[in-house]
Amino acid sequence: MYIKTFGGFSIEKNYTDFTKNKIEIFIYSVIKRNYINVENLINNVWFENDNKPLKKDIAVYFSKINKKLKNYSVRLRIRNVRVILEGKLDIDTELFESIANKFFETNDLNLLDEILKIYKGPFLLETDSLWAESYRKYYEEIFLKY
Repeated sequence: MYIKTFGGFSIEKNYTDFTKNKIEIFIYSVIKRNYINVENLINNVWFENDNKPLKKDIAVYFSKINKKLKNYSVRLRIRNVRVILEGKLDIDTELFESIANKFFETNDLNLLDEILKIYKGPFLLETDSLWAESYRKYYEEIFLKY
């Protein structure tokens, strides 16, 4: 499974019908891979929202996300209040960072073409939460170094 976040969210070059919250829940869980708990997820995705869901409601969100991901053998779940991501996936942000680091180490100009193929625009344009905005700025700074 390949997840694209630069210039718009998609999975394996297909538009995936996720709501804004489901995109944020899924991508935040992917980026933080098994290092977050449910409370951390709620506080970041619903940062400025007074209508934060209860911890038990996150399981409902995960169920809806998992139904859309069933063809990819990827699954979100909760174990002892920890958010667990199961399955194999690749995300463009990790590939981007890996190639950028190689470029900074080697100055290999061929890597610039690879970076341009990956970076198709700002990170998760669909969202305006603080956590996504901070990642957006981080990736833009890396991109602008080229």
